[in-house]
Amino acid sequence: MKRYEPVGTCIYCGSVEDLRDEHIIPQALNGDWILPKASCRACEAITSKFEGRVLRGPLWLPRRALNLKTRHPDKQPETFSLIVKKGNFEERQQVHVDRNLPSVLLPQYGVPGFLRGDEVQEGVRVEGFYVGHIQRTPEEVIADLGVDGIALEYEYPVVEFAQMIAKIAYGYAVGELGLEQISNPLVLPAIRGLSQDVGHWVGCVPAPPIELRNGALHGAKIFTNKGMVMAVVAVFALQPTPLYSVLLSKGP
Repeated sequence: MKRYEPVGTCIYCGSVEDLRDEHIIPQALNGDWILPKASCRACEAITSKFEGRVLRGPLWLPRRALNLKTRHPDKQPETFSLIVKKGNFEERQQVHVDRNLPSVLLPQYGVPGFLRGDEVQEGVRVEGFYVGHIQRTPEEVIADLGVDGIALEYEYPVVEFAQMIAKIAYGYAVGELGLEQISNPLVLPAIRGLSQDVGHWVGCVPAPPIELRNGALHGAKIFTNKGMVMAVVAVFALQPTPLYSVLLSKGP
């Protein structure tokens, strides 16, 4: 666990009332980097909402299979949806986690708009998905279930995932550099849901792998240059998952 010095103000809105500890990487992903007194109750509700759509959506099965942390262990599902194919027949079944295909699915975004020189636009550009199987291969699951084929199908919250990555990058930068070193944080309105331009500040660019601490699932790195602050974030980085770049500040 890494516990930073208390911030004493909400890093999202500036409030000094009812401050809570902020998990930089969600606790549900085994995040243990903590910013004490860094998020007010209202902003915590905002970030929890978009994180929840990801963590209880496409990442719920791998979280459950890897037995990652949860605040409600008694409410964790035992079965997850899987498309099963037998001959020409295909149906969606609920399959126990121990026999399912717990795969890490992560969006592969395009280059952030600011690096392409685009004008600020709404949305996020998705160029594909990373799929990394853990514990079992598709062939093993097919043989175990005695079927001809299987498939995963999700309605992926790509905007909310980008907001989660932006939140991780921003919180990590605050912890490492201090809030005062990030002037006019560009991605902050998108994190708070006040703008729809998260894809302008968040995307995928080629970068060297992030060195992980022993046993860590995730990592982040900060780059600074003449007032510009950028972060690179990797989740489930024990696999060759995408690296996400986030522009936090262009400086004064």
